[in-house]
Amino acid sequence: MAITATASIAPQLSTLNRNGTGQTSSPTESGAPVAAENSAAVAATAVLGSSGQQSAAVSQAQSALRSAEDAVARREAELNDAQSAASAASDRADQRRRALSEAEGAERIALAEDLQRGSLVNISV
Repeated sequence: MAITATASIAPQLSTLNRNGTGQTSSPTESGAPVAAENSAAVAATAVLGSSGQQSAAVSQAQSALRSAEDAVARREAELNDAQSAASAASDRADQRRRALSEAEGAERIALAEDLQRGSLVNISV
């Protein structure tokens, strides 16, 4: 569909292009008409500039998100390492407790045997 400008709306288009409003002014107030192509180019440039700024902001946000995800991944790895170290320490502590308990049990048995021998020696004497 083609749009053609007529002489009756040309001053209105000129004012609209320049002022950005739908209000019209007399041809003498409006001065030289602004070509529709120029105003479309200006509008397109403004949109592209705005789009470029939005694109840059999106890129920055994506970069920040990736950095945050990397930081979270590092923290999770550190937490896993810490949990593994704590688990290993707990296992070693359990092994030491068992070894100590076995040593105490063996010492009790040895003391009991010594007491029995001493009692037998005392009785036989």
